[in-house]
Amino acid sequence: LTGRFSFLEQKPYPFALYYEHLNPSVSLEVADRFLQTSTKVGANASLLQPLSPVSFNLDAFRQESEGKGLGVVQNDTNDQATLRAYRAIGDSGYGQFVYQANHRESRSGSPNLPIQMSTNDNHEITFDSRHLYGDQRQFNLTQLTSYSTQDYVIAGTPFTSYRDFRFSPGLRWEHDPDRNSFYRYNLFTSSQGIQETRNQSATAGLTQRWEQRLTATGDIHTENNQTTGMDQISHGIAGSLNYRRPLSFGQLQLSGGLRYDDRDRVAVVDQIAVIGERITLPDAIAVALASDFIIVSTVVVSNLGRTQTYVLNVDYELVVIGSITSVRRLIGGAILDGQEVLVDYSYQTGGSFHYTAQDLSLEANLSIKRHYDVYAGYRNAPQRLVSGLPTIPLNSVRNTHYGARAGLPVSDFVEVGGEARHDRQQEDIAPFRRDSYDAYVQFPVPRIRNATLRMSGRRVIADNIGSP
Repeated sequence: LTGRFSFLEQKPYPFALYYEHLNPSVSLEVADRFLQTSTKVGANASLLQPLSPVSFNLDAFRQESEGKGLGVVQNDTNDQATLRAYRAIGDSGYGQFVYQANHRESRSGSPNLPIQMSTNDNHEITFDSRHLYGDQRQFNLTQLTSYSTQDYVIAGTPFTSYRDFRFSPGLRWEHDPDRNSFYRYNLFTSSQGIQETRNQSATAGLTQRWEQRLTATGDIHTENNQTTGMDQISHGIAGSLNYRRPLSFGQLQLSGGLRYDDRDRVAVVDQIAVIGERITLPDAIAVALASDFIIVSTVVVSNLGRTQTYVLNVDYELVVIGSITSVRRLIGGAILDGQEVLVDYSYQTGGSFHYTAQDLSLEANLSIKRHYDVYAGYRNAPQRLVSGLPTIPLNSVRNTHYGARAGLPVSDFVEVGGEARHDRQQEDIAPFRRDSYDAYVQFPVPRIRNATLRMSGRRVIADNIGSP
């Protein structure tokens, strides 16, 4: 049952009341489907021009969701209010302010584990704008500023709070149809309990095109990342070339990139904590975490509402290859296929040291009659220690890969395809050889319009040389 009552729609101050009572069928896995009950009650009001020089819109609602399946129990209440203010600036710009407050109470989780109640209060303020300047509108200035807070209470006990601020202005200058320059700055600060983070980066660069075939880009960049106990400063330059050439039977594309960075790290602590890294766990595929040299004993995996903490080697396993730690869901555990989770962990800082990093990459791709691609690539990324005594090894990498892919229509409705790829990576920490093969067939479902069925398979053979 849905209903919406709208009032004064032709006036510059319309408002509406709405109600939704839905019972969608939610599919979790092949054998698990349950009926969810969702009730939403809300109101929407606006104040528009010409009564107000700035357009305002306020939307507030309460939503309650309940349901139970073989792999999940859902019991959530969500109160949310959003205020938007928008104003056009001239004929080529705008400014927009958004404030959102959200209060969520959750008792959702797997019936196979204890479920504890959690509440989450989130507040976010965002201002973004865009302006075009110049007699030919050649200057495009954009900026995004945001501030957000997040507070968890789990089973009556406050959890680590978040306070995040971001400021990201950017300028693009169209010198002529084939040349433009860009200038970007990003500031991000975050407070998580006693841990403070401040990241700053700046980039200035130029892009040049020649007859839609050759494109060159170059930039200079600098970055300063500070976290309680560690400071990292990096300066460098980067450049790339991209060449495309149409052929009678397809298209040839060649590209290359070169980057050089000078990096200095000063650490006064042995490890840094990461709280709430979000990853998605599809099938039984291992998903790598963002940081290297993670201390495995510190890894904790929980659901998004933090109502449950999953069990190692029952719901998931950790795969460590070289400096990379990955999380893989276990079939039959409490983590559902494709579920998004939060991961808390600590990683090694590596001590204080100064080093340089280079990165050269070359790629070639030949497209044949739109249905076939043959490609090859090479990457050489050496790292050189300048000073200091790192407690983690540097990792110089050299990679070569090649392969082919195809997507071939057998008829107007049936398509078959696949890909075969070979990788060989030589590196200091965990060299490997890997062959992967993918295949699929896609065809329409009989007697059902606008529906197709896709069946696919994948096989990977990896030899992680010298790694446990």
